[in-house]
Amino acid sequence: MRLTGTLLRRLAVTAAMLVLFSVLAFVLHGQLGGNPARYLYPTSQPTRAQLEEAARALGTDRPAVDQYLDFLRSVVHGDLGLAWTGIRRQPDGTFVGVPVARILRQSTGPTASLVAGGAVLLLILAVPLALLAARRPRSWVDRTSLALVLLGISLPPIVVAVLLQNVLSDHWRLLPGTGY
Repeated sequence: MRLTGTLLRRLAVTAAMLVLFSVLAFVLHGQLGGNPARYLYPTSQPTRAQLEEAARALGTDRPAVDQYLDFLRSVVHGDLGLAWTGIRRQPDGTFVGVPVARILRQSTGPTASLVAGGAVLLLILAVPLALLAARRPRSWVDRTSLALVLLGISLPPIVVAVLLQNVLSDHWRLLPGTGY
């Protein structure tokens, strides 16, 4: 009985967190994303009427709550919509472009290989270092490994990525700086 209660509590917390993060992402996208209607017009200065018509066609002129509920309905049905960049409106009023789901599928392989490679590299480095540190408590190996771990935990991932790119590609020329 306790296991079922714990499982139900954790599922409820997970659902609440998913809703909270989706609301947060939706609000941030609305604040930082700019006017998506601009993507429908290749000119740098579309008229106000063009922007209003595009906002009406895309549904961005509706209240934010309605937009969010439509977003949730679409996500539940597996429809992530079209990427704003490259979207075009057909004469019949429909939109064509690259589906977001396709972009996510295409990036899954490279992302998974980077995660797997990082995990393997971490194990190759971390396990021997931990064994050395455990054999000699309070030695310079133990203190150095502790300092490296604290540094690794403290640095944001983007800083580590830029540092690794700088060292591995720019200075040592072991890996390409860009691309997959």
